[in-house]
Amino acid sequence: MYEERTIAEKRCLCLESKLTLTEIAAYCEKAVPTVYEELSRSGLQPAGPVEFIYYGIDGNPNTVFTLVIAQPIMGNAEVQSPFTIRNSEIFHCL
Repeated sequence: MYEERTIAEKRCLCLESKLTLTEIAAYCEKAVPTVYEELSRSGLQPAGPVEFIYYGIDGNPNTVFTLVIAQPIMGNAEVQSPFTIRNSEIFHCL
């Protein structure tokens, strides 16, 4: 039996990059700590675990896709480039 769920909108500190599957491990090893550094620098508080959002991924190790590392946050602050603050949309799923 399926259960319908609604995922509430979230405010996230985001870091976006274009890369391939072969590059993802090395990239995340360096990028994730910078997300936590920006949290600390800006005075933002985490509001949940880090999320990894993929756009245009197809399983081919050579396809370039967009990865957004999104840290849900409480509050608002000015962040330094390349970071952005984004609000996610409400998401309905089964």
